[in-house]
Amino acid sequence: MTAFFTLAGTLAVLLLFAPCGRAQTGTVFPGTEFTYGSYTSALTICYSNQINAQSIQHTPVTRVFTFLPTAAQMLVRYIIITSLNYKKFYVQIANGGIGTGNPLTTDIVVTSAHGGYLNVAVRIYCGA
Repeated sequence: MTAFFTLAGTLAVLLLFAPCGRAQTGTVFPGTEFTYGSYTSALTICYSNQINAQSIQHTPVTRVFTFLPTAAQMLVRYIIITSLNYKKFYVQIANGGIGTGNPLTTDIVVTSAHGGYLNVAVRIYCGA
């Protein structure tokens, strides 16, 4: 009987915390900088862009960065997303990511943690 309650308690705890698990490509907690992959000096910048969205609203601002590497750029090896004004934001890699090459795109979704202000820069480094 004790084994049943122990098993039932373990299952209850697992089911309780299951929604708290997250995919590797998304963020549960906001931050001011996110990095994916590993940087080496042999990598070259193959994509660089920034967004500065300032609107008067109370809902979060969401933007998508899309990058398609050419055959010469090889594969995506390192991604860094930073806040230029140190305000926290969320990131999710919706498609592609590290190891992605042509013809697949890398789509990065950024969302402000607080409504109205989103000022982030995205740099993607490519290499062999």
